[in-house]
Amino acid sequence: MDKKEAAATLKSHAEFLKNSRQLSPDAKVMEAIGFAMAVLEAGTSEYEYAMFSWNLEKGEYEQTGRPMQSELLARNRFNESVKNGWFGNRYDTSRAVMKRRMITMYVSEWEELS
Repeated sequence: MDKKEAAATLKSHAEFLKNSRQLSPDAKVMEAIGFAMAVLEAGTSEYEYAMFSWNLEKGEYEQTGRPMQSELLARNRFNESVKNGWFGNRYDTSRAVMKRRMITMYVSEWEELS
């Protein structure tokens, strides 16, 4: 569930709960609330980027390269790999697409173990 889906779910369920006065939200609401709380409490969200190329054997896009913290770095690493011929004939690199995903770090208080 991404931020937009979580916000939409929270909004629609909050309206439903407000109108029906129901006190037991379903699992999707709890997941959305948990996601929203993690983002709010963490305060640190960033994107990571990776290139995906068309796998000719599987007939689907597959990540080709490690995720990077900038789009430019991910593109440059991908172009370097193509230039050096590291993908061979397994991928159609002309159909490559850039994808990104949000990384959110949640840090809790320290808990004593002993």
